[in-house]
Amino acid sequence: MNLSISYILGLTLLFINTIFANDDKDLFNNSNEDDHYLIFVNNTYGEYQIFKNSNIQKRQESQDFVESLLDDINDLIINNKDTYQHPEKLEEIEKTKLLKRNEKNEDIYNYNNSYIVRPISSVGSHLVLYGYLSKKLVKKINKMKGIKSIEPDSIYYLHSNPYYNMDDILTETNWKSLNIRPNADLHLSLLSQGRSDPKLVDQYDTNYYYPSSAGKDVDIIVIDSSFHFDNEEYTNNNNNNRKAKCIASIHKEGDATIYDPNNKDVLICGYNDEDHFDEETNTYYHGDHGPKVADIAAGYKHGVAYNSNIYGISLPTLLTDASYASDNLTALQLVKEKFIRPHKTVINISSGFGVKLNQKDDYYNCYKQEKLVIDAITEKGGIVVSSAGNEKKYLSGENELSIPCELNNVICVGGINNNSKYLILNSERTSFYSKHEDSNYGNNVDIYAPYIATYKYISSSSNIYIEREGGGTSFSSPIVAGLIAQIISENPNKNYTRNDALNELLKNSEENYFNYIDHNNIKRKGIIANNGKHIVYSPNNIYHGCGILAGNLPCYTTTTTTTTTTTTTTTTTTTTTTTTTTIATKTIIPNVECQNLECLENHDTEEIISVYL
Repeated sequence: MNLSISYILGLTLLFINTIFANDDKDLFNNSNEDDHYLIFVNNTYGEYQIFKNSNIQKRQESQDFVESLLDDINDLIINNKDTYQHPEKLEEIEKTKLLKRNEKNEDIYNYNNSYIVRPISSVGSHLVLYGYLSKKLVKKINKMKGIKSIEPDSIYYLHSNPYYNMDDILTETNWKSLNIRPNADLHLSLLSQGRSDPKLVDQYDTNYYYPSSAGKDVDIIVIDSSFHFDNEEYTNNNNNNRKAKCIASIHKEGDATIYDPNNKDVLICGYNDEDHFDEETNTYYHGDHGPKVADIAAGYKHGVAYNSNIYGISLPTLLTDASYASDNLTALQLVKEKFIRPHKTVINISSGFGVKLNQKDDYYNCYKQEKLVIDAITEKGGIVVSSAGNEKKYLSGENELSIPCELNNVICVGGINNNSKYLILNSERTSFYSKHEDSNYGNNVDIYAPYIATYKYISSSSNIYIEREGGGTSFSSPIVAGLIAQIISENPNKNYTRNDALNELLKNSEENYFNYIDHNNIKRKGIIANNGKHIVYSPNNIYHGCGILAGNLPCYTTTTTTTTTTTTTTTTTTTTTTTTTTIATKTIIPNVECQNLECLENHDTEEIISVYL
């Protein structure tokens, strides 16, 4: 179904909505798609003896088949080294000796005719090979005769007791059930723990803890440049019955296309189409901003709320990674009229513009109209979240406003200084808990979230997957949108308004803040977003304190009573009570039972099994 909508108010404004992300400053590029793979082969010639010296075993058809196959694969690898993202790793493997002896002079068996691929398992006709391959080689090898399938190598986890306590987490958060994403992105792990202080916890916890509902039955609508939902970050769509698709596109001339929900889902919009083509330069210029924002909100690996529905409304964009205010107004009007599910809809806008608060400003009436539309969306049960901007400005709301972030019915999000994931290894990780130097801040910024985020998207220029980190409050905003979706999905019977959602965010985050000095030289707090889990764990179980910020270890308290008697005409007895707090420190490995403070002082904490004071 196509719907034509004229520009609201006939706006042909020359100012633009600036997209608040420093995407060109990609901090880390993790786009390496080379990996170790298991190659499953149908060996119709029978079982192959892997750990039998091939020089002395009787040659059989099975051996000839395996050797021939490995030679073919090895030749294919050598002729396609340029397909590897990191060919230097391949070269290191090639240098490994095929047959060597260890210190005990024991044979180490490797197939002696291929450096890269080797057999690791064979039962009857079922043969498994192991090798380091590029993505393109996987596709080529998969077409070879006898190859059944190729799968990435998986991880075996040791069944040891976890360093975290699931019961404690559920008790603290009141979540119905708990999911844990191990070794998660820094922008995610920061959301699900209090301040990680090396003075209290020895190692940073990289897990992301979140409620299992994870935004289920909540709609996140992203208004942005373009979208590509035909992406492995949305592979859980079918399993969880969540949706990830385009719902509308705004066009250059003010028209809009609404995609019919009864037809096949539109997964790509705003990519290499006429609304993003510049005739002078003969190039497309959408910049892939929208796919990054959508992934951070609801992607399977990188998203905060991966069970939520994620919908895109694409806008025509300019060479400066920006869009016209008129197009944003059109998109907001569409949301107001067509796409609000009351109290189940979160709208993310990672862009904005500035306006002076006087009627002589060129953009004053546009600001007033956008305020009216957002107020109407809020009245219908939608919750609008927006980025504060990256100009290092103080947002006081006195003489100038950043639109839409500073509007009363918008949750305005700034960014914190999570500049490097490598800081989690040292004492400098406390720098995470401060405002990012480029983020706007001030009275009208409601909450702060990670400024740096990791995302994965399909590049519009090369049509390949790219996984990397980028920075900007454009990414702080969808993080908070995802947190709101989590809150709503955990409490499906409550009708959350904008104020309800913000109050819940602030309640979850009130103990997690940084201080800053405002433009009037007054000390203020910047609240850092948290999903309700504040217990800070150390993966190696080493703590230097007690309480919720140190693994929820108990703090032991002892009371000592001293009696002093003075004899004069009248005998007076004075009782003095001294309270001593003993901190449960570091890992307790079974060895010694302590029943007094002297015992604690004379033994290292690693020796203590229990304390009875």
